[in-house]
Amino acid sequence: MAKLLKTKGASVFVQPDGANGDLEYVGCMDVSSFDLPGTNTTTIRCINDFGTGWDTLGERVEPPGMATASLGSVQFDEANILDKLGGCGASLYINLAACGKRGVWGTYDRSWVLPNFLRTGRSFAGLAARETDSEIVGTYNLQSSYGFIANKIVFGRKTTTEAGALNDVWGNPGYTCIGDCGSKTNAGQYLVAPADSVGGATANIQLSTDGGATWAAAAADPFAAASNAMSGTIFDVGTTRRILVSMEGTGGAVQGMVAYSDDWGVSWTTVNIGGAAAGHGATRGGGLFALDMNHIWLAGAAGYIYFSEDGGASWVVQDAGLVTAGDYTQVHFVDKSNGMAVAAAGAVAITHNGGETWTAGGVVGAFVLNCVSVIDANRAWVGSAGGNIYYTGDGGTTWTIRTGWVGAGVGAVTDIHFVNDHVGWMLSNTAAPIGTLFRTINGGRNWEAITTPDNDGLNALQAIDENTCYVAGEVVNAGTAFIGKAEAI
Repeated sequence: MAKLLKTKGASVFVQPDGANGDLEYVGCMDVSSFDLPGTNTTTIRCINDFGTGWDTLGERVEPPGMATASLGSVQFDEANILDKLGGCGASLYINLAACGKRGVWGTYDRSWVLPNFLRTGRSFAGLAARETDSEIVGTYNLQSSYGFIANKIVFGRKTTTEAGALNDVWGNPGYTCIGDCGSKTNAGQYLVAPADSVGGATANIQLSTDGGATWAAAAADPFAAASNAMSGTIFDVGTTRRILVSMEGTGGAVQGMVAYSDDWGVSWTTVNIGGAAAGHGATRGGGLFALDMNHIWLAGAAGYIYFSEDGGASWVVQDAGLVTAGDYTQVHFVDKSNGMAVAAAGAVAITHNGGETWTAGGVVGAFVLNCVSVIDANRAWVGSAGGNIYYTGDGGTTWTIRTGWVGAGVGAVTDIHFVNDHVGWMLSNTAAPIGTLFRTINGGRNWEAITTPDNDGLNALQAIDENTCYVAGEVVNAGTAFIGKAEAI
């Protein structure tokens, strides 16, 4: 049964330096308003032929306005945190809990978040009075380009008949509405999860068209027998939805290969990459990454990074083992210019020109790096096979470890993905291995474990938004592979 939230269960926090910075609890505070404007539409009309009315031609979609909040606070002889803010963005959190101690981060059922806000004005009432003696109240108006609500999450395992481990999961990030372009499509509705070969057979590509509620293997398998399918993505080619997958990179002895399908796995076109015995290809989930059909990268075996601008039909080498000779594990771009790839021995390759040139960043510890999530040209997170996460604020020159979350330094961090600079998702496998899904809503300062179903190790995640994430993993209890979805209750 749903629990009623009341104002007495509210904790207000401010992050003066924004995402990933220190948090300050603000007590004795009223939040009189928190406004998240929606998308606006304007009707497009023309006068009809008779001049008696109007014909509706359609609608023009307009962007939402600024997110705002208004806070009230009694005044003391010392300035409060909202008085001390400078000109850079700070972040506000209104955490509401049905029970638990106020002022403790993580004790919340829902959180209303205003990221990177600016203080747009202050007003003070009751500064002086002739006949009364009462408290002085200050009102603080805040404004941000966006805001969001972080909900309590439930994480459930979905049913699949897949007998091989699932190495990756990818879902469409955008959506379409019913109209001239076809039927409605929700974000994360179409999903692909490539699997290991089982018993020397061909590897399956698991697919879902209903947001992960049901899964089925593609009608055809793209690669030869005994070859694992390691990484996958989905993007549009014109009005066609294309699946692109990479065979596992071995670093030698075999022809490296990717494959794409324009008929949802009924048939596949294979494309060779690298030399006949180079064994190039993705070595982990996330080794293949696409912004769109014209911007696709593959970072894989032997330190090679490839790029495709035609939907995976052809590939050019961007890095031929120059930054590192070790296997790349994952690559991620935040836009067409800024990206990173991570590899063994803490190696990081960085580009700010779409991969035309890659340079070595600062070494991150002494562990194999499994995953990377780029937030902007300066900020990124990586996860290691030693069970740690690191962040950079200077474009990868220096890295700082983030400890304090349950499981830090144990087992391995297998995947990490930020949907914005405040909300990120992470997978951590303990030495057992037993995988746990984590989420942060304050830019990585704190990570909260999501109650995770039983599993034998989690390999990859795909975060859709602040409250939705898909997870793929190993075969559980000698049965079928793990596939699951975390979503708002």
